[in-house]
Amino acid sequence: MASATQDIATDGYAVEHLNARNQSGGNAIQSGAVAAGVLIGGSGTLVLYEYAGWFWAVLSAGALSMLAVLLFLLTPEELGQRRSFVPGGAAVSTATAKPDLRQFVKRPGAFAIFAFALLFRLPEGLIKALEQSYSRG
Repeated sequence: MASATQDIATDGYAVEHLNARNQSGGNAIQSGAVAAGVLIGGSGTLVLYEYAGWFWAVLSAGALSMLAVLLFLLTPEELGQRRSFVPGGAAVSTATAKPDLRQFVKRPGAFAIFAFALLFRLPEGLIKALEQSYSRG
């Protein structure tokens, strides 16, 4: 759940901070960064394990994860957020209200959106489960 929440929050942050024209490129960068992180991070952890052992491999992975969390916690939510201008020149945030899971579930078509997302991402989860068996040798 934490990983899914992080994924959703990252996507929402990108939508709030990128204009419509740049959102597809931002999404591509996010997807590419995830793939690169899995490949580089996974391989790097295994290489570190080979040379330094599990203690240092796990400690390094944890430290890098905490660094990412720290950067997230230190970045103000409003930094870089898109603004719209109303007559009179006042800048207004494009975010009108904080997202609420209960409001989403009440929306028409919420179940269809959830089912689509589940069916779309399910094969990825099955493939990731198989990665474990290929890394043993």
